[in-house]
Amino acid sequence: MRTKLLMAFGITGVLAGCATTPAVPYWDNPKWVNELGKVVQDSIHYPKNASKENFPGGNAIVLFTYDNGHLRSPTILISTGSKLLDAAILEQILSISPPQAQGLNTETPHEFEMKVTVYPVEISLFRTIQEELQTHIQYPQRAIIVGATGVVVASFSYRNGSVFDAKIESSSDNRALDQAVLYELQTISFPKPPVWLKDKTFSLRVPVCFGLGQVVCPKAETRYVSTDTTIAPPKPPCVEIGYKYAHGKISNVHLIALSGDASFDKRALTAVNEGRIPHDSRSDSGIKHYNISVCNNSGLTNASATTNQH
Repeated sequence: MRTKLLMAFGITGVLAGCATTPAVPYWDNPKWVNELGKVVQDSIHYPKNASKENFPGGNAIVLFTYDNGHLRSPTILISTGSKLLDAAILEQILSISPPQAQGLNTETPHEFEMKVTVYPVEISLFRTIQEELQTHIQYPQRAIIVGATGVVVASFSYRNGSVFDAKIESSSDNRALDQAVLYELQTISFPKPPVWLKDKTFSLRVPVCFGLGQVVCPKAETRYVSTDTTIAPPKPPCVEIGYKYAHGKISNVHLIALSGDASFDKRALTAVNEGRIPHDSRSDSGIKHYNISVCNNSGLTNASATTNQH
C-alpha cells in the first residue's frame, strides 16, 4: 500500500472541518500527511553545482519510505529531466527530519509517493522575496475600516538584497493599499542572494494580497490525496522567458516560469541567448524588455512574445 501526495497552489484551508482521528494508521491521518508533504517540499533546494551548468528547475515524482522518524530508500519515479537535480532530490530527502508520525501503527514503515519541485535559484529567490513582503506588509488601518481588499502587483529591480525602481504595475484600486506596498518595498530588508549571483540584477513582479479573509494569495500548500490510482505524469506547460533587447543585442535572459522539464527549459534558454527569437520580438527603437512563451510542441520562431517597456 502506498500513500500519494500532491503539491497544490492557491489552496488554503483545504482541510477545514476535517478532524484528526487518532484511531487510524498515521498514513491515513491527513493532517500529519500534509505536514510531511510540506516539510519535504520546503527541504528541496536547488543545488549549486546545477547552477554552474545553467540547469533550470523541474518537477519529479519521488517514492520514499517513512520508517520510525526517518525517510529511507528515496527513488525517482518520474525524472526532472536532469540527473543533477534528481541526485540532489534523493540526497536532500535522506537528510530531512520528518515530523513524528501521529496515529496508529507508528512503528510500521509506509511508502509515500509525492510530486516535488526544484525551483532554480532565481525563482526560489523570487518566492522568498514574495513571502517576505507578504509577511511584513502592514494592512492600512483606514483600508480595514472601509473594508478595502485587493491584489497589488508591484514591479521592481533587485540586486544584492536591495530594491530599486519600485512601482505599482497593477493597482488594487485603493490608494492606501498601493502606498503600503511601495512603503514596504523601500523599508524592508530582503535576503541577499547566493554568492554566485552577487551583483546580478533581477526584474521582479510580485503580487501582494490584501484580503480580510476574502482574497486567496498564490501560496504553496500541501493537499492530501487518497487514491490507489497511478499519478499520470503531467504534460509540461510552456516555459516563459524574459530578456532585454537593445541595439541588436540580447541580454538579461532569465526564467520567469518553468515548464517542468529541465532539459526543455535549458534548450529554450540557450535558443533565446543565441538570438533565435521571433522577428516581432526585437526592436532597435530604444531598450525593450520582453516576455516570451515557448512550448514544447512548437518552434521558438513561432512562440508568442509580449513587450514590457521600461
